[in-house]
Amino acid sequence: MTIDVLDLIAEKGGNPEAARESQRKRGESVELVDEVIEMYNSWRSRVYSVEYEQNQLNKQLNALQKDIGAKKKVGALASLYSLRIQQADGEAATQAKEDASELLTQKGALDAQIASQKKAVVEAEAAMRAKCLTIGNIVGSKVPVSQTEDDNAVIRTWHPDGPNGQVEQKKDILPHHEVMLRLDMIDMDR
Repeated sequence: MTIDVLDLIAEKGGNPEAARESQRKRGESVELVDEVIEMYNSWRSRVYSVEYEQNQLNKQLNALQKDIGAKKKVGALASLYSLRIQQADGEAATQAKEDASELLTQKGALDAQIASQKKAVVEAEAAMRAKCLTIGNIVGSKVPVSQTEDDNAVIRTWHPDGPNGQVEQKKDILPHHEVMLRLDMIDMDR
């Protein structure tokens, strides 16, 4: 099981000191834990600011959407029913469909801005999680510390017949593929 970012954040119930000690026991970089914590804090504050900005942009987007809908609605009603609207100078004219292209370009710009902010937050989270994956699992407190296999301590050995037992070769045992052939579980001819 790999280390989760929240295992390193004390405010979220994690224990960063245990991860640092584990890194020391492994002979790995202890600063890696601090880098991931810093990346998390930066990412979290970025998420909050982006959420606020996105709320503001969504308000602007909704207002633009209403304006676009109103312009298209007025233009559609005028063309459908051939309504005549008196102009300011008093002469009658048929109102053409109002041009909403400027509002549509503004809407496209806002959509692109929202998408780029979301993408930046997702990329920052992916980088943080990738960095977190480089931290090893927490080493247990009873595990002996050694940097090479030569330094490893032998805790215990086991053999079914004791430490001096000998393994005997059994002669009446069939290989697994022959057992499967006898039970018609496989067809070797195909």
